[in-house]
Amino acid sequence: MSCAWRNIVASLLVLAGSTIVLAEPLDQARRRADAARRDYAVADNNLRNITGNLTQAQRKVGDLERRKSTLPREISDATDRARKLNTDADTAERKLPTIKADVSKAEAEHTQQLAAANASKATMTKSAADVDKAKADATAAFQATPAWTALEAAVAKAESAVAAASEAVLASLANKPDFKALANAATTAEANVKSLRESGRTDSVPAASKTWIDSKNAVEQAKTKALDSDSATADARRKLAAARQDQAVAKAKFDADLVKLPEVSAAIADLAAKKKAYDGDLAQAAAAERQANAARQTLASTTRSITTMKEQARAADNDADLLRREQQDLTSQVAQAERQLRGLEQDERQARTQLSNAQRNLNDAIARERQAQIDDQRKKK
Repeated sequence: MSCAWRNIVASLLVLAGSTIVLAEPLDQARRRADAARRDYAVADNNLRNITGNLTQAQRKVGDLERRKSTLPREISDATDRARKLNTDADTAERKLPTIKADVSKAEAEHTQQLAAANASKATMTKSAADVDKAKADATAAFQATPAWTALEAAVAKAESAVAAASEAVLASLANKPDFKALANAATTAEANVKSLRESGRTDSVPAASKTWIDSKNAVEQAKTKALDSDSATADARRKLAAARQDQAVAKAKFDADLVKLPEVSAAIADLAAKKKAYDGDLAQAAAAERQANAARQTLASTTRSITTMKEQARAADNDADLLRREQQDLTSQVAQAERQLRGLEQDERQARTQLSNAQRNLNDAIARERQAQIDDQRKKK
């Protein structure tokens, strides 16, 4: 029996479930077993790959179907959202004329109230001027009274007495040798500073200027000491201070009574009334300005809202269109994925058949290999 014929018969016996194994050389049996193992490994790996691809395909079909089932609701939601936004925008646009009218009305009211406040301010300013004039007239009348003129005359007389006493003291001081020396030193120091500046020796000017200042201070201190130690001058100064005090007391009493004078109090009362009216007009103008600002803000906010709603409506319409296109694409994607799935299912069945065949061939080859080993051992004995 030829080798090829024995292989055919052996395969038929294995397929039929027979336990009969034909003998063949050991080397050939081993090669057959190794080849069967490789074929089985290839078939097993192929089945594993196909099974993995099949699982992915099944998952893909499931994902596509789930996505397809959610699209109608998403399309409906996007369409409803666009419709509502457009409706809200239309409603807001219908309100715009009323809002603009409110703005115009509020601005006109503010302009009117501001004009009234400006007029009140002008009236108040005139009333304030009337108060100042009433006070000035009353002050002039007071200063023309004999009592005030007598006080002014007393102050003037006392000032003259102080001046006369001071002149007498200073005239006497000017003739004293010590004072003359101080005065001459001051004059010399001043001339020295002038000479240094004219000659350009500016580096020596600071020291010379200090000497001059000290000399002048010494002269003034001598004058002050002489005046302060003179009894006649001191008495004249006390009388001047008393005269000025009498004048200040009289002026303070007049100032205190000034607002009580009929013409002044009437002017002050009129100013208070005018200020109250101005404050009221100013408050109304401020309220009108706030109202106008609020109306303008409402207009701006409404305009922005309309723009935003229209933009959002367009975006929602675009979303709905994209979802519809996705829905159309999904139909073909699902069909393609299902075709791919059916093809993989067929491939899996074929791969399982191939693996089953490879398993049978492997079992047969292993049985042959064992028989060949037994035969080989018998021959060696």
